[in-house]
Parts: sequence; C-alpha cells; structure tokens
Amino acid sequence: MTVVTVSWAMNLESLSVKNWFDTCILPRMRKTLRKVHSSLMKDGAKQFSDYENPVITRSGEERIILWHNTVISRGELGIIGTLSSGEDITERKMMERKLKAVNRLYAFLSDINQTIVRTKDPHELYRAICRIAVVTGNFRMAWIGLLDGESGDIIPFCHHGYEEGFLSLAKWNIKMRNIVVLPLLKRIDLEK
Repeated sequence: MTVVTVSWAMNLESLSVKNWFDTCILPRMRKTLRKVHSSLMKDGAKQFSDYENPVITRSGEERIILWHNTVISRGELGIIGTLSSGEDITERKMMERKLKAVNRLYAFLSDINQTIVRTKDPHELYRAICRIAVVTGNFRMAWIGLLDGESGDIIPFCHHGYEEGFLSLAKWNIKMRNIVVLPLLKRIDLEK
C-alpha cells in the first residue's frame, strides 16, 4: 500500500505558495473536487469520507488516489479544516479493468458456445452470434459474411450493432491481395 501525502505530488516548499487544486488536480476534475471539498467543509459530508480521484504527480503522471477524509472541528467554530490521507490505487484499478474485460470475454465465449449447441438453423445462429458479440462482448458492431464460391466475394449476411453504412461501402473478395479471411471482429472498448 502506498500512502500519499502532499509531498508525494510536489515537495512541500513548491506547494506551500500554490493552490493545491490548480497544481495537483487535473483540469477536468477541479470543479468537481472543489465541490467535494466545499461539502466536507460545510457539513462534513460523510459520502466523501472515502473518495477516489486522479491527481498529477510532479513528473506529470496521472495516478488514481483513494482519499480517506475526515473533518477537523473546534467547538463553536465548527469545521475548520480537513485531514486527508491518500492511497495510490492506480495498479489496483488497472487490474480491476483487466479482470472485467476477461470476465466479459468469458461470458461472451460461454454465450456463443451455448448458442451453437442450442441453435439448429445456421442463419438464426449467425444472427444470434452477432447479437451476443454486441450485447455480451461489448463490441460496437459485429457482422458475418458468406463466401460466394464462384466470385470469391464475401457478402455480408447479417450484423448487429452500430453499422453506419460500413457494410454497404466496403467490398471484400478472397482474391484481393491483402485480405485475411478469418472470423474478424474488431472490439471497441466502450467503458462506462
């Protein structure tokens, strides 16, 4: 576990005269984090006692920090500040994303295998495979083409997902020089 202090991002001397939000927080996150800090200072907002956000290191690298926040109170004065410690969870988050992708791939392959076993009609099978690729596999679009044995053309048979006219514009023929005839699905990551 890496514990983060202000000196982790910059040395204390260079930070002492700078605004921490402007120095260590990514521009796209500054407004949100100022609101989080204001909520903590106003009423000790418990929903922000543990909070994740990216920061910028001295070298310009982006790291994800899990902050453990508590407010500091002084009797009648109320909340006078916050005390925060941060844990660098960048690697953990990367591993979680990879695990999620592997689990999605496993579910995709499992659904495909079940569909192959249960579906007798090839045309229905092709349509189902395209749908599963988009819905379970998180592909943006999937299509299956059939080979015309005489001409060598690969003719789109079915698709599912965001096609955008792609299949009507592109032409494939196995006699083309640089074509690879494989089941080809391009996976586009649509992480939410």
